[in-house]
Order: sequence, then C-alpha cells, then structure tokens
Amino acid sequence: MKNRILVFVMLAAVVTCLSSCCRKSSPSEFRAMVEPTRGVDGVQIHVPMAADAPVALWDDELTLGLAHVTSVDGEGLYTIVRDDSAATKGMVRMVYPASAIAGLGSVVIDTVQQSQPMGAGMVLYGESTADAPGEVALKVVSGIVRLDLFTPERLSTVALCTADSNRYMAGVFEVGNYPFPVLNATPQSTHGVLLTGLEEIDFSQHGDAICYVAPGCYHTLAVVMTTPDGRVCTKNLKEGKEVVVDRNGMVTIHLGNETNTLVFE
Repeated sequence: MKNRILVFVMLAAVVTCLSSCCRKSSPSEFRAMVEPTRGVDGVQIHVPMAADAPVALWDDELTLGLAHVTSVDGEGLYTIVRDDSAATKGMVRMVYPASAIAGLGSVVIDTVQQSQPMGAGMVLYGESTADAPGEVALKVVSGIVRLDLFTPERLSTVALCTADSNRYMAGVFEVGNYPFPVLNATPQSTHGVLLTGLEEIDFSQHGDAICYVAPGCYHTLAVVMTTPDGRVCTKNLKEGKEVVVDRNGMVTIHLGNETNTLVFE
C-alpha cells in the first residue's frame, strides 16, 4: 500500500512538473489583435498589416526572432507564425514592422520618412500574457502630424522639427506597455523628422505631407519646405500655441491658402 501511495505521489509530481513546463512555453503561432483604427478629421487611420509582412519578436530567454503575418481577417485580427519551428519561452513581445525594432525593448521611428499612405508608417508594439501566451494585443506607439499644404510649388522635402528641449519626435525610444505603449526618449532620439519623396504630389489643390512622430505636447514647431531648386519656406507655430499629438491619433496643420500664400526664397 505504501508503495502504491509513493508511486501515486511521484506520478502527481511528474504531472505537475510537466504542466508547469508546458505553461512556460508559448506556441509558435499567435493570434494578434490590432488596436482599432481611429477616425480623426474625417480621415480613418489604418495600420495595414499585410500577409507575409515580417514581425520582430523576442521572449523571456531574450532570443530575438522573426515571424510573419500569415492571415488577415480584415477586422483587426491576424495570425502570426514564427519563421522557425521553436516555441517561445514565457512572455512574447512583438514589434511591427520588423524594421522598426531597435533592440530588445526599444523601437525606432524613422527620422527620414518617405511620403506614404495614411497609417503605413505607424509602429506597433505588443506583449502576450501568462494567461494567454498565444495571444498578443498589438497597439500603435506613434501619432501622425498631417500637414495640409496649399502651394503651386513642387516640393522636394518637408522638415518638421521642435525646439522643445525635452520633446523628441523620432529616433530610438524605449517602450513601456502599461496601461498602453509609452515612448521614453534615449540618446538616439531626435527633435525632428525629414519627409522626402514629395515631388509627384500636387499641392496646388491642397496636398498632404504625412509625418509619423512620437506622441506629446509640442510648444514649438517649425515646418521647413524646400523646392527642388533649393528655395525654402519656413513656418513656425505661433507663440502661445501648442500642438498635441495623441498616440494612435492625428493632428492636422493647415499651411497656405488662396489669401495667405506660402513664399519661397
């Protein structure tokens, strides 16, 4: 009888150990929920995670890996699968797109950005939980400054920058995730963004220059517009004004109109 009890105890211990080990390993396939888009100024912000798009991830063993979006349901729910067959260990963190990862726990918002569709330059970050190791809630970390420009000139670049000493727009940021992603500046953060690839945009009937920046309240802002032949127009935020960029939100700045022409010199 004692032997039976001993065997039962040993089996129970093995089952408990196996269960514990299983709980520590999360699967190689993840169900990823993307934060809903937000409509601002009548424009929907959408993060277009495409099938086969690469995603960077790491786990409790601090092993950096890659995964890919394998299915899209069109309503903010995606399937993401690791490129190798190994399961992750413990909590998993993800960054989309993979090119936006700047090291474990940090992301990069490009300081030089190409003109691209609304939402295409937004960075997503997410973490799984111990209760649901195969599920990751991906949330937007950046915001959008939409420059509505009215000018007959063709533009080659637009620079958006701030003189606020404690406010950074782009570069490398550490990410905190509670209760939502918060970007903390690092020595590799910058005070501005340079937007290129604007030559084909017709601003004579109003055109958008979209900048993706870190969220925050900016008390100083300058917009520097340059033509292909090197002429420059600079517009500064009026004194006493401020621009608030929300995470996963957009603020629009209107520059130039029929009665207030942008002058390039």
